[in-house]
Amino acid sequence: MTQRQGKSAPKAAAKAATAVPVKKPARKKPGPPPFEPTAEQRQLVMLAAAIGMTHEQIAKQVNYPTGIHPETLRKHFPEELAQGPERVGLMVARNLVAIASDKTHKASHIAAMFYLKARRGWRDGHGGPVSAEVEVPGKGGDAPVRFTLKIGDRDPKADESVA
Repeated sequence: MTQRQGKSAPKAAAKAATAVPVKKPARKKPGPPPFEPTAEQRQLVMLAAAIGMTHEQIAKQVNYPTGIHPETLRKHFPEELAQGPERVGLMVARNLVAIASDKTHKASHIAAMFYLKARRGWRDGHGGPVSAEVEVPGKGGDAPVRFTLKIGDRDPKADESVA
């Protein structure tokens, strides 16, 4: 061993002891990249959950045509799966009330009737008899015809006389 080699060995050992270890770059895992849900996919999952689709059915529709695994669905969309039915129901109800409240909308009367029946307990017929005075204009100079229209107030004797 030469004198030169002997002096550099301790210096190299000291340098190695104080050196910062170099990290190797992480190897990429084989396979597809990690799943990142989009806003459109979140909306799809929420609507699908609201109409009662199973997790397996919903998973097939996310990233269509390949789909995702049902576990991936549950991992990335827990809020949409849990709250979808309530949120969609709220959106539909808000739309129904808006239509029912808009007197110029062509379906406002239908929306109002549906709301009142479904949510306020109304029904077709209020349980008691209804009567109205009706006048039909005569044709060709004839006198008008007047009569009383009664609905819901039956006379059992009248039914027997017809039979």
